[in-house]
Amino acid sequence: KEEIEKWQKGDNILIKSQTGTGKSHFIMNTLSRYYEKNNLKTLIFSNRDLLKQQNKRNALRNVECINYQFIEQLDQEKLEEKLAHYDVINFDECHYFFKDASFNYNTEKILKYALKQTNQIKIFSSATPEPLFYTGIKFTYQYDIPKNYSFIEKIIFYDDIADILDEVIQSENKSLCFFSNATKACKFA
Repeated sequence: KEEIEKWQKGDNILIKSQTGTGKSHFIMNTLSRYYEKNNLKTLIFSNRDLLKQQNKRNALRNVECINYQFIEQLDQEKLEEKLAHYDVINFDECHYFFKDASFNYNTEKILKYALKQTNQIKIFSSATPEPLFYTGIKFTYQYDIPKNYSFIEKIIFYDDIADILDEVIQSENKSLCFFSNATKACKFA
């Protein structure tokens, strides 16, 4: 709470923490409750519909949850007009601006808005926010939660899928497999 109280309009906040550590939970619960008590209207961007739906189910009355893609359909003027109504904007999964840019040419529209806006608290959260450092955004506060992979018991690398095919199929453990091409992946499935 002491940290949140430091944040002022015009501040850019960066929260960097690995996947599954509670960034979205923190935004939806701790931040949203604080901003509701202080009568601040909040917007939470999501990069995928599933996350948006999850956020909507838990949203307080002062919180609107939308996808980046929804707002990007607007022209720049209407986009800016819509976003100007919020006191706080949370750019959850903000790596979206760069990761989706190879196939979505509109990702920069919201980023442009964020770069020039000075009368809102803007919170950027991601496990991989590094490309943001090349945009010129000056972060007033940065929170980098140390990575912890202690929950991973073992990582094994194989060059030939045939070596592990039976083991993966018969195992009760979760497995993540990367393939160099779709043909190989379809044969495995």
